[in-house]
This record gives sequence, structure tokens and C-alpha cells, in this order.
Amino acid sequence: MKSFGENDVEWRDHNDRPIPDVAPRTRWGRVANLLEGRRSPIEGSDILARIAKGMTPHCPRGCVLPKQMLDRPTRVIGLVGETGSSKTSVLISMIKGADDNRELARKGIDFNLSPLSYQAWSVARDRQFKERRPVPGTVPRMTHDDVAEPVHHWSNLIAREPLVVEARTDHGAVNYLFVDLAGEDALTEQNAASVSPHLALADFLWFFITPNLSSDLVAEIESRGPEDVVLNLQDFGEHNQDIERTKIMVREISNMWKRFRGMHPDKTPGRPRIGVTVILTKADLLSHIAPEHPAAPYVARVAPPADWTDGSTREADLLDPELIRARSVETSSLFFELLPQLHNAISSCFNDAMYLPAAAVGHVSQLGSEQGRYYADVKPYGVVDLFVSLLADTPELRGGRR
Repeated sequence: MKSFGENDVEWRDHNDRPIPDVAPRTRWGRVANLLEGRRSPIEGSDILARIAKGMTPHCPRGCVLPKQMLDRPTRVIGLVGETGSSKTSVLISMIKGADDNRELARKGIDFNLSPLSYQAWSVARDRQFKERRPVPGTVPRMTHDDVAEPVHHWSNLIAREPLVVEARTDHGAVNYLFVDLAGEDALTEQNAASVSPHLALADFLWFFITPNLSSDLVAEIESRGPEDVVLNLQDFGEHNQDIERTKIMVREISNMWKRFRGMHPDKTPGRPRIGVTVILTKADLLSHIAPEHPAAPYVARVAPPADWTDGSTREADLLDPELIRARSVETSSLFFELLPQLHNAISSCFNDAMYLPAAAVGHVSQLGSEQGRYYADVKPYGVVDLFVSLLADTPELRGGRR
């Protein structure tokens, strides 16, 4: 997505009524303004006045636009995974970890959340890091009951607020819009197009996959792991997950993306048109597999060690794009050993997918007597590498062009 010009948006007041005195959004309308001596484009002072009065920019279809989209190119990252696959938790830990990281600052990487995104993120951050409690999972997208005459097909959907991150380097700046999607919303192409059309615009797709999809691995962990790990595997939010369901989800999203972009159904999209990252979440669970398991050598190299929250000296993140790409190769091999058919399905739908391990908390939650589930410790693993990989994959931030 390119940045929206000031004249490419529709301004609405606090009652959601269009403001009639804005310049036309079409190119011909702007030319007509110039020919007739009318002002075009809108002056910056007018935009500030509109914002001060509580007016908000909308796209021509009536959807609210983050104000940052008026200023710079925007890249959409679709976060796709079943409820309970750690999408929200990983995002919380990724932003906090990047905030605390000196190496990113030394490299001249500057980023910040939009004010609205900060409000939501800070509440979730405090819950996860200060209260040490799990954040609620993303539920399927719901509809409004009181939209009598929708402006367009998606008007009756309850809005999902993306997490908006403004990122800058010496080469340029972009907006990242992270949009969370429950896996149930993408089980058919029609359903995905009905409730999550932003996926067709995505520049990046992050698929969140937990080791719990492997029934053999779950059985092994249940026979070897400590009680708190075994109980965590029975988490209600993940009981619907299975390999075939996830394969369908990946394929339907690929089909929708290709259809929107005019690609042949049998073509396989990939970088640079779309960057796909498969995130093996809850990677701390992998430390409980048996040493003789075919995946064990890869686990030892890419996953958090068994003593991760008990004093391990291993670095949580690599922070170097080349080292991250090398880890991706080994994580891809690990993923194949755990979930070979799902690995093949992803490869047939998207070229050049990255595979990276991550643990949003680094420790399973436990059941407390009063406060419900809680974490004994919070020590994320691999989450900042996701952000570093994204920055390295964005041409505007490294002097290239999209």
C-alpha cells in the first residue's frame, strides 16, 4: 500500500458524518480545482484543525484510516493463527523487547507505536509482564447488529484496530500495520474475503504454528514433561487445532491473495511480492522431546534450552539478518521433522518462507488458586529477531524500492 495523499481520504466528524468541504479525491477533481483557481491540495494547517476538532480520515469506502497513512508508505502484516497460538503475546513481547534493545538503537533504528496503538499495547504489556497473566486470545470477527444500510460489504463488521508502528532508518520510513486474525476466520477463501479482506493487501504474512499440532509430539511431552507443561497442553484455546485444518487455512489465504493480485491459481507467490514467515511459537515446549527424536539436533540449536528461565546464558535474539536467515534454514528442517505435511503445504503455497522459533513468555502458564492462570517467570525468546527480519525485508528502510 502506498501512502494516502491528503486529498485521497474522506474526513468525518465525531458523529461519523462526512465533512463536505474537502478537496476531491480523484485526480481529475484536483486538476479541475487548479483550472478553476480553487485551492488544492488541502493545506497542512487545515489538516491540523480537522484533527483538533476530532475529525478522522476515512478511505473512500468509509473505513477509518490511521492518521500515519497520510504521511508515508504503509506495509500490512497479517498475523494468522488459531486462537491460543500466541499471536498477541508474541507481538507484545516483540515491541517490548525492541524497546529495551541497545543494539537496534546503535544501528539507527527508530520506531514508535501510534498513540492509539500504545494505549491498547500498554494494557496488554502490563498484564503479561507485570501481572504475569496470559492475555486474551483473538476471537473470530463479529458483526454489528444495528447497521441498517452498510456503506460497503464490510461495514457491518466490528472494527479490528491494527497495531500501528512507525519505523525509520537513515534510508527512509514506513508504517507497519499488524492485523491479528483468528484462524477460524480463514478456513475458506470466501470467509477470509468476507471478514478479513486486508489479507489480500498484505505485504507480509506471519503464520503462527505451535508444536501442539503434532499429536506425536504432544503425546511424547505428556509422557516426559513436568505437570505444569502437561496441563498447559490441554489449554482450551487450542483444542480445535490440527494439521489438516491448518493446511486448509494456509491454502485458502494463498488463493485469496493470488486472486486479488491477478496471479494464476497454479503460480506460487513469494518474495519480494509477499514475505511469509512461519513462526514456531511456544518453542520452549520443544526442550521436552526425547534426545533420540529426529528433531532433537535442530531443537538443540534453535529452540530455548531446558534451563531457559533458570539461568541460561544463551542470547534471546541473534539481531543480525544473516544469522537470522541461517537460523531460518535450521528451523525449517526442524519444522519438517515435526510437521512434514504442513511444511510441504506451506512450500507449495508460498516461495521462500522464513521459519523462526519464538517463545512469547518462555514458560508455560500455571493455574493459581485466586488469579487464574499465571506465569512463574516471563523471559521471551526469539521475538526481537522477528522485528529485525521484518526491517531487513522492507526495501524503504534499506535504500531500495518496492
